[in-house]
Amino acid sequence: ANCFFRLLNYKKIQYEKQGVVFGCNWLLGKFLGEDASRIILCGVPIAVGVVVYFVCAVLCKSITAADCKLLPKGDKIAKLLKL
Repeated sequence: ANCFFRLLNYKKIQYEKQGVVFGCNWLLGKFLGEDASRIILCGVPIAVGVVVYFVCAVLCKSITAADCKLLPKGDKIAKLLKL
């Protein structure tokens, strides 16, 4: 059952991230115009999406201390995130 709820949180995070990336891309297109570099119009929303995904994963508690320990210096990361 716990895996099921973690999967639901994961899907929720994916949809939130997609909305933020779409909104960021739309805003950049409005402010920079259609002549802006495609790298900026593509790279910035992806970077924003990564940050939003990480924040949502931490807030929804989809990342556990055991998951962090699989990463290099995972003990420090888990301690920093207070998992």
